[in-house]
Amino acid sequence: MAQRADWSQGASAAIPYMQRAVELDPQYAAAFAYLGYYYSDVGENELAAQTITKAYQLRDRLGAESHLRFALETNYFLIATGELDRALEVATRQLQHYPSSATATANIGMILLSMGELTRAVPPLEDSIRLFREGVYPYWNLMYVNLGLNKFGNAKAVFEEAQKRGLDGVNLPSARYQLAFAEGDEPAMQQQLAWAAGKPELEGPLLAQQADTEAYRGHLAAARKLAQHTVDLGKNMKSGEPAATWHAAQVWREAEAGKPFSLEQPAPGTVKTKPAQPVRILTALALARSGDVAAASQRADELNRDFPLDTLVQNYWLPCIRAAIALANKQPEQALQALERARAYEMAIFINMLPTMQPAYLRGEAYLMAGQGQQSAAEFERLLAHSGAALNFVTGALARLHLARAQVRNGDREAARKSYENFLTLWKDADSDIPI
Repeated sequence: MAQRADWSQGASAAIPYMQRAVELDPQYAAAFAYLGYYYSDVGENELAAQTITKAYQLRDRLGAESHLRFALETNYFLIATGELDRALEVATRQLQHYPSSATATANIGMILLSMGELTRAVPPLEDSIRLFREGVYPYWNLMYVNLGLNKFGNAKAVFEEAQKRGLDGVNLPSARYQLAFAEGDEPAMQQQLAWAAGKPELEGPLLAQQADTEAYRGHLAAARKLAQHTVDLGKNMKSGEPAATWHAAQVWREAEAGKPFSLEQPAPGTVKTKPAQPVRILTALALARSGDVAAASQRADELNRDFPLDTLVQNYWLPCIRAAIALANKQPEQALQALERARAYEMAIFINMLPTMQPAYLRGEAYLMAGQGQQSAAEFERLLAHSGAALNFVTGALARLHLARAQVRNGDREAARKSYENFLTLWKDADSDIPI
């Protein structure tokens, strides 16, 4: 078996060179394009969006139908505007011009994954691996597709193939950790954590996932400590956006469990006038779930204003935030109405630490609040049946509790007893001060 290649310094090491290139030539479209890609690779999506926008403005310098022009336009719609349908259109045109393009097939698969079209995402991702076996991202994305489809054996086979090629660097261990969680394989989870230890760009994402796992098991104090450690790692690396996202994720976890939290956190890394999109989304959800309706509504309005074209902001996250606000106001019918827009994107996979199937979770709560036990139970059962998509966020554990409550309302006391037992077994040694 091949030794693991250390990809941890790839994008980070390249960034200073590309920064210097655009300093020397402010019209260097290709350098701006690559710099944007590298920013995205290290989780600095705001910088990536700004840089790719600059490259897009210079796109005529790349030729009308060049590989790089197609890739740039695809990434512009993916990262800068968030228009997944337009990104898919460009990548499809690229494949028509270049039928053997691994980049086009990889991008098509990744876009379909982001839209929740998991079954459709499999063929292009498999094609991209066949066309370019040394590319890391198609393996990573294909692992998450198979996780979302509950095809854990397939996901493991993808990882092992990438491992043989020495490609399991920054991203694949995170996917392998999630696969191990889905299978209840604690040694494999610990193996990925141990391998990442001492490698800051790897350790932060893996510890953020472990924080989710601790919260999933009711260990919020342990999750909080891990989250703070990831934030400290981000500060040391001057990696502002990932560190802020890890902090915001912890705030949301606390809110879901009914714990008081603080949004105050020294801004890690570079100072920004406005938090990055993931931080703003998670913060708005945390505020809504904690009952601070006014602040959550303001954040939702700002997201709507600032990301009017973003497919997932408009059709996934804003409906979730508005549904959470409606639930805080005891308005289940309004919550259900808000969530209708999210149905088409419900299985969207977020592979940068954002959990999936939140519309189903909130819809289950809304039905329960409205006294519709059968519909509520169906939503929570569907979420629990897609364990590879729901992954290890705390709502996956809390769904068991809400399912039991829905079953009580339905008069199915035996099923409710089993669901309560499942939840209490999972939280057998949970922190004693969790309000829920």
